[in-house]
Amino acid sequence: MSNTLVLVFDVETSGLIPKGEPVLDVCPYILQLSFVVFDTATMKIIQQYNSYINVPSKVRITPEIERLTGITRAKCNSGVVVSEALDALYTAYIKCSRVIAHNIEFDSKMVRIELARNSGRKTRHLCDLLNTGFEIVEKKERYCTMANSIELCNIMVDAIDKRGQPYQYKKFPKLSELHVKLFGTIPENLHDSMVDTLACLRCYMKLAHNVEIQI
Repeated sequence: MSNTLVLVFDVETSGLIPKGEPVLDVCPYILQLSFVVFDTATMKIIQQYNSYINVPSKVRITPEIERLTGITRAKCNSGVVVSEALDALYTAYIKCSRVIAHNIEFDSKMVRIELARNSGRKTRHLCDLLNTGFEIVEKKERYCTMANSIELCNIMVDAIDKRGQPYQYKKFPKLSELHVKLFGTIPENLHDSMVDTLACLRCYMKLAHNVEIQI
């Protein structure tokens, strides 16, 4: 594991994870997985990966998801099996000292869901992938650009509590909102996981290292 290498990843999915402890049958599927390995010493991307996932035919890609992400059934049908994408992610994950995502809790949970859904002999070696226990032992850090930019973005939202009383809270910033705050622009084609990954990398370098990189 290199102290200068960081992994930035993103997934696009068929939906949101239900609250509580949902069974696998009702959990969404990963439709696209992307990541980059970035060397903070040389300031260069040393690996880049992007694949659509060939999900089972029973998985519905809703018009809303298609509109948001641009992912169609045809794109998924031309993609790789999810175990192949997870294997590529694992190979990159093992050599990096820090793992980064925008809403890392959701993205990492989706990876763990797919690992559980595809558990077997071919994926047994992937059990450490985004495993918090493994990360503690290996001193592998997580960094969420969403959680680390709440105060910076300072986006206040009006809400009503259980007693019917109005209040305000600072919301989790979208990746687009953070990018605007840091750089004054919104990247084109967000919700393509490769575009999101590169935007997240740029935001991370500014947030954590105060360095502006051009991608």
